[in-house]
Amino acid sequence: MATTKEYKDFVLEQLNLLNNITCKLMMGEYLLYYNNILFGGIYDD
Repeated sequence: MATTKEYKDFVLEQLNLLNNITCKLMMGEYLLYYNNILFGGIYDD
């Protein structure tokens, strides 16, 4: 089951104290990057 956009937005809101967080969609899930370095992902809500 793919991660919903609402859940992705919730997780990014929790990480808003960090600058330079980006998120890329890949096969229905999201990869999280900090300063262009992959550090995690959001899978299945």
